Amino acid sequence: MVFHLFLQFHKGGRMRVYLFTSLLVGTVAWSAPTATATNGLHSIISAQTEPFGRLTYSWGFSGYWGKRDEIIDELVPQDTGCAAGTSVLGDLFLGVGFSFTEYLSLNSDIRLLGDMMGTRGTPTGVGCVSFGLSDTRMGLKFNASRLIRTTSPQFLPFVDFALYPMVSFPTAQAREPVSTVYASDTILGKACRFNRGGLLRYFGADGFTYGGKVLLTASLPMKPEVNLHLNGGYMVYPDSKCNKYSYGGGVEFLYQGFTPFIELYTEGRAESNLNDGGTYLTPGLKFASGNNFWTTLLVEFRLSGTDALYLDENYDIEKGFGSTPPWRVQLVFSQGLDFVKPPISRGIIAGKVIDTSTGAGVAAQITFAGFDMVVSTASDGKYEIELPVGKTKAYAAPIEKGYASSSVITVTVEEGQKRIVNFKLEPKEKPISILAGAIREKNTGKPCIAVISFPETDLPETRSDETGAYKVELIPGTYIVKVEKTGYNTVSGAVVCKPNKTSILDFELVQKFQTAVLVGKVVDASTNYGLEAEISFPGTEREPIRTDAETGTYQVELPLGTHTVKIKAEGYVAEGAIVTLNARQTVEREFKLFKKGERIVLHGINFATNSAKIKPTSYPALDESAALLKEHPTIRVEIAGHTDAVGSEVYNLKLSKQRAEAVRDYLVLHGIEAGRLIARGYGENQPVASNETKAGRAQNRRIEFRILEE
Repeated sequence: MVFHLFLQFHKGGRMRVYLFTSLLVGTVAWSAPTATATNGLHSIISAQTEPFGRLTYSWGFSGYWGKRDEIIDELVPQDTGCAAGTSVLGDLFLGVGFSFTEYLSLNSDIRLLGDMMGTRGTPTGVGCVSFGLSDTRMGLKFNASRLIRTTSPQFLPFVDFALYPMVSFPTAQAREPVSTVYASDTILGKACRFNRGGLLRYFGADGFTYGGKVLLTASLPMKPEVNLHLNGGYMVYPDSKCNKYSYGGGVEFLYQGFTPFIELYTEGRAESNLNDGGTYLTPGLKFASGNNFWTTLLVEFRLSGTDALYLDENYDIEKGFGSTPPWRVQLVFSQGLDFVKPPISRGIIAGKVIDTSTGAGVAAQITFAGFDMVVSTASDGKYEIELPVGKTKAYAAPIEKGYASSSVITVTVEEGQKRIVNFKLEPKEKPISILAGAIREKNTGKPCIAVISFPETDLPETRSDETGAYKVELIPGTYIVKVEKTGYNTVSGAVVCKPNKTSILDFELVQKFQTAVLVGKVVDASTNYGLEAEISFPGTEREPIRTDAETGTYQVELPLGTHTVKIKAEGYVAEGAIVTLNARQTVEREFKLFKKGERIVLHGINFATNSAKIKPTSYPALDESAALLKEHPTIRVEIAGHTDAVGSEVYNLKLSKQRAEAVRDYLVLHGIEAGRLIARGYGENQPVASNETKAGRAQNRRIEFRILEE
């Protein structure tokens, strides 16, 4: 059990006292209910409704306490010579609300009120006491924007507007005149005068009151999320002089577990000659703990308005405004009980557990913090699992022996999306590969003593022995091996060295006077037009050549053997290839280059409506795209997503990026390195046709490749 006490000091010494006891339970939630059990700040109400099926209740105890020096004739007749002393007003409040749908909620509240005024002077028993119920208030929040979004999800996704009609039922007793007999009653053994219906205020309005507010809330997608609220309202009272208007606004910052806020609120009478309203500035904090429990602490400052206390029926506190405290402190406790559990949004996480030294898949078990889910990979290390939306830590522990530890990654699961997450496991011992082979003369088969090197590595050179054999220990991986011998053409070859395996790579050397002819053409990959390009032959003594400027054709004589060929043209991505030349042979080879920044529309890629889920009919087109990238392993591409202009610009921008990421993830799963792919969304900002026609919109909904660089 926890006791809560807070005070409010008034001008002239008055102070309000709040005392409340509660059992503290907790939840994590963002929009805390007010004292009236509806979402909001303090006097400002949020246009957002509570979650469907939630019962909310709020409670608390408040009060005012202060000294009054002026004579109040209605309470202390002047002929007694007694002046007003300590004055106390206390409120015990209770509010209950329920959300019937995502766009309709109802709330009601009632208060137990108490007034007390002591005196300074004589006679004894001149003090006064009154307590009783307030009128019962009820409000109905109708969120029109959420109703519209049930059929049009793209309608104003960050804005809510609502109507909030209110009515007050007369449950308070009518105010009785203060007794003229001193010590006519006793409270807690103290002589006093008791009356019903209010002492320093009227507990009720003596009839029904009705009116309403217009509510507007804008949610800004920031970190933290920010909510802006605007209200305007009007209430009609039985006495037309007491009709009230109100308006104001506020802002709240939604951090994890707590929400600071500030509001500015003004209320006044519709009767223009009665100027007893006020403007209030209220900063505050909302704290969230378990089980949907909130605690709201706030301080309200009066910026304008009167400090006078009137007791006639036109100026009492309930019917009008009367005394407005210069500041107050308030503490509200509230809790929500969910009778309808919302569906859990889910997304897919897929990928592979990889050996860092070999790049091969590893059998492992993957667990996800906060979820009772474990997935075991196959021997190739691949996995796929569906998880609730949110952030979680994923742990990949090897099933096989020989790995140092598990891999930990923070994973973000997005609704309806498939994300690729790869885990890397470090082996305890680095595996060793053996590369061996023999070097011989091509025409005679005689063994050759030659120099063996590994370009673009720090590995030292080695030599074959008198039998032409060689043997080298290497770390597993892919290598280019170059063999050189004086009087012979240099040859090279590629080999993949697997862990704890021996790879065999033999070479045949050709004397330099033996050559072959390589002919062909360098063309633009999109247009097939000839290009002027430079062709070089690393590892040989042959100088680079240039193709014909108009036709792109070339012809070159090269030593027999296997050669690396590199092709470069201004404005194009450089390309590389391996060419093998045999004796008395002319080899024809065409090279295709992609222009840097070139855009290639991927036809036949379709998605589900308003979704980034790829339709199965799109797989052949995506497979062709993967094959194209494998044929040109040096290029990097931007995957650009585009939409038509249907829907909001913000929504289309987000959808186009999600679709581009879906294409990227598909290509990665089909063997394309993730580092070669960049996914970006451009929404409706780069149309290629008119959005006024169906055919034009279909052209604008597309996925493009933009060639970047090597």
